[in-house]
Amino acid sequence: MKLKWISVVLIGVLLFSLVTSTAAAEKQALQDEIIYDLLVDRFFNKGIQNDIQVDSLNPNAFSGGDFAGLSSEMQYIKDMGFTMVSIGPVFSANSYDGKEVLDYQQLEPRFGTEEEWQEVIEKVHELDMKITIDLPTQRVSNDHMWRESNPEWFSENGDGTVALDTSNPEVQDQLIDRFSTFVSKYKIDGIRLQTADELDPFLSNGFLKKSKVFVTFIY
Repeated sequence: MKLKWISVVLIGVLLFSLVTSTAAAEKQALQDEIIYDLLVDRFFNKGIQNDIQVDSLNPNAFSGGDFAGLSSEMQYIKDMGFTMVSIGPVFSANSYDGKEVLDYQQLEPRFGTEEEWQEVIEKVHELDMKITIDLPTQRVSNDHMWRESNPEWFSENGDGTVALDTSNPEVQDQLIDRFSTFVSKYKIDGIRLQTADELDPFLSNGFLKKSKVFVTFIY
């Protein structure tokens, strides 16, 4: 089977404007990390069995990058001197960048299986690196699985996506519970909250208290 390289979206050292859940010394340690930032879909397509409605010639479509491709090239990332891998959203979504989330409980099938995702994490840790995952909440899919039963949890963005009302205690409980479970199940080292300036402070504090991993914020 012929392997296909897919361009990386962002590679390099990221300088974060962030707050973390760690103590001061640990904050400095996080800032000292050399971070490789990527989207699974735009990294490396190793297998064709999960290429569902993939079009690598369309910049707005899924290109085929998958978990198997990521784990197979993790040594390459390590050899370049990176100490942390920051991965875009991996949940079932309508968009290749993972932001238009459909279901926080399901991994994006185009990326691969739970077992393949676990292999990515194990490979990262085997190489003595850390892994952090993006959590989008403010530009999720209009077809998000919570929308039908809890329409009051959402507001329209005007671009075809919707935002979760993170000031709603029920939404806070759902997000914190889901991602605390996700972190525990897969042994993720950190969570990155996108559009942090649009999030309710109580939600952010809830993640800091319950996640037991470092939490970074992108504004």
